[in-house]
Amino acid sequence: TGTFTVQADNIEDPAGNTLGGGLASGIVQGFLPLDVGGPTVLGSSFSCVPGEIDVFAGGADIWGASDQGHLTLTPRYGDFDIHAQVQSLTRVDAIAKAGLMVRENTNANSRTLHNLVNPPVTSAGRDLGESGQRPHAGAATALVPGSLSYYPVGIPDAWVRIQRRGSLYITYRGWDGVNWIEVGRMNLGYPDPVLIGLATTAHN
Repeated sequence: TGTFTVQADNIEDPAGNTLGGGLASGIVQGFLPLDVGGPTVLGSSFSCVPGEIDVFAGGADIWGASDQGHLTLTPRYGDFDIHAQVQSLTRVDAIAKAGLMVRENTNANSRTLHNLVNPPVTSAGRDLGESGQRPHAGAATALVPGSLSYYPVGIPDAWVRIQRRGSLYITYRGWDGVNWIEVGRMNLGYPDPVLIGLATTAHN
C-alpha cells in the first residue's frame, strides 16, 4: 500500500542485450511525490515503514520567487493539524532543507507556507529552522510574521508542525512531538483544497 517511485536502468536480458530502463511512480502513504521547478537532479519518495517516508531530492532552493525541489503532497479541505519529525538530513549543502509545506498549487511560484529545517551542525550544516511564506504567486518568500528569526533545531529531535484554523495558519517547532513552541501565525486566503505534505531541497 502507499505510493512509490522505482527507477531501473541498464537492464539486460539473459543474452546480455541492454533493454534500457524506465521510471514508475505512485502514491506513498496517501501522498503524491513530485518534483517542482525542474530540478536537474530528480527526486523520489518511498516508504518501507508505516508512518515514515524517505525522500531523495535535488533542487536549488525553497525560497525566493519560486521553488525547486521534491514535494510529497496530498489535498486537504478545511482545518488540519500536521506535524513531522525530521529524523535525518544529509548535508549536500549547509542550507539543504526538509520539513512541512502548504501550497496553493504545484506551480513552482505558487503561494506557499513552509516550516523547514537544515542539516545538523555535526555535519557542518546550518542547524536552523525557518518558517516562511510566499504571499502571492511569484512574490519573494519572507519569514512568517511573528517568527522574528531563524530558530535552532537539532536533528534527529527536530519536529515541525503547521496548524490551520479557518483562515489562520500557525507554525510550531518542537523536540519531542508533544511539546510545541509557536513560531509564527498569519491569516491566509487559500481556497480549498490546499496541498499539504513534505518539502525537500538540496539547495545546490
